[in-house]
Amino acid sequence: AKLTAQVDRAQTQLDWARRDFERQERLFRDKVAAARALDDARRLVDTAEDDLATQQAELAIVRVDLDRSQIGSPISGLVARRHVSAGEYVTPGAPLYDLVATDIVKFVFSVAERDVPGIRPGASIVLRVDAHPDRSFAAKVRAISPAGNDRTRTFRVELELTNDPQSVLLPGMSGKARVVRQKLERVLLIPEAAILRDGAKSYIFVAVDGRAVRRDVEILAQTGSLAVVGAGSGGGGAETDPAEVSLECIILGQAAVSDGGAIRVRRSHTEPPRLAFD
Repeated sequence: AKLTAQVDRAQTQLDWARRDFERQERLFRDKVAAARALDDARRLVDTAEDDLATQQAELAIVRVDLDRSQIGSPISGLVARRHVSAGEYVTPGAPLYDLVATDIVKFVFSVAERDVPGIRPGASIVLRVDAHPDRSFAAKVRAISPAGNDRTRTFRVELELTNDPQSVLLPGMSGKARVVRQKLERVLLIPEAAILRDGAKSYIFVAVDGRAVRRDVEILAQTGSLAVVGAGSGGGGAETDPAEVSLECIILGQAAVSDGGAIRVRRSHTEPPRLAFD
C-alpha cells in the first residue's frame, strides 16, 4: 500500500510538471517567459518521469516477491506435521509442512536376489497390513531397484495401490507382501522326513492294501519342514496318484519297510502334520 501511494504521488507530480512545462512553453512562444524558465520546467518533467519509473520498478519487484511468497502444494493431500507458525520468519529451503497423499499409497519391501527374476513391473502382489489383519490388498509392482544392498544382498521393490475412500491405508503402516515365486499344478506337500533317497532318486512309501509300495517323487521346492513334490513314476511306469500319495504316504517307520512288504497302519492324518512324531 505504501509503494502504491508513492507511485500515485509520483504520477501526480509528473502530471503537474507536464502542465507547467506546457504553460512555460506557451509563454516562451509569446515571448513572455525566458528560455531559462522553459529549461527548468523541462528538467522538472524529466525528474518526475525518472522518479515515477523508479517507484513503478520498486512496486513491480515487491509484487513479484509477493507472488513468490504464495506457496502452493505440489500434491493434493493432508498435513501430517507443521514446522512453522503464522508470522514466523523462514529462510529459503526451510521445511514448512509434511504433506501426505492418501489416495495413492506406496508400499516398499525387500526381496532376496533369488526372487527378483519372478517379479516384473506391473505384476500384481497381495498385501496384508498389521492394522487390518482380516483384509488383503492387491498392489501393482511400480519399480524394482536395479542394484541390491551390498550388506543384505536384497533388492528394494516398490508397490503402488489405490486407497479406498475411507483411507484405511495410511503412510507408516507396516505389513507383508506375498511374493509367488512359482505356480505349480498337481503337486503335493508332504513332510520332508518321509522322503527317502536312493542315489540321485527320491522316493516315498505309500500304504496300498496293507502293503508298502515304493513311489518315486520329484522334489520341486521346500517350505519349512514340508517338501513340494510332483508325481513321479512307480514300478512298471505307473504314474503316482496325487490323492493316493497325499493320504497314504508313510511318514514314520518308512525306513524299516521294503517295497511290497506287509505293514500295519497305526495312525492316519488327513493333512501333513507339523511334526512327523506328533
